[in-house]
Amino acid sequence: MYASLRSLTLTTLLTLLFWLPSVSLRAEIITGMTIFDFTPDPSVGLNLSVNTSSNLVDIFMSGRNDGWFAVGFGRRDMDRTYAIVVDQAGMPSEYRLENFGFGNALLANNLSLISNSVNGTIRSVHLQRPRDLGSSLPDHFVFPSLPGDIDLAGASSSGAFGFHANRDGGSITLSAVPEPGSTSLVVACAVVVFGLRRRFRYSQPSKNC
Repeated sequence: MYASLRSLTLTTLLTLLFWLPSVSLRAEIITGMTIFDFTPDPSVGLNLSVNTSSNLVDIFMSGRNDGWFAVGFGRRDMDRTYAIVVDQAGMPSEYRLENFGFGNALLANNLSLISNSVNGTIRSVHLQRPRDLGSSLPDHFVFPSLPGDIDLAGASSSGAFGFHANRDGGSITLSAVPEPGSTSLVVACAVVVFGLRRRFRYSQPSKNC
């Protein structure tokens, strides 16, 4: 009987070590960052954090504080590209861009402005938006739920939003981050199983009895 219990706890431990991580270590957050270098003008920075559980995206953007800066998602040029534009007051807007700026369409704004700050010549904003706004808003970019690359277009200029003095194409790589606390959960389960195994071992009757 005791041999069966020891075998059972060992089997349980192995099951936890191989099966539990595949469940609890599932990545719920994918994140990445990139910079568009517009030297001698200020660069445009982007940091994305996509929470696939809450369906929310945290968008951190930085750029010049004497004008506007923008990042387009899904393409490296302006043609039919969804873009987030931050104006010289730090207020964000969503656009569907067209080539050379002719026919830029202002979209329904689904961005929440979490913070807006200025340090020297650089303005930084923290925005939040649902990852997928659904088929009723087809011009709004659907952020991915899996790790990978997103093509980007960055731009900035002084004054009001319009012609860009600086523009470049690029990309951002989103990498998976394990669900917080999942590693400790595996360790805790392993400790419990080892404890049970130890208890059964020392509670085994002596062969001399």
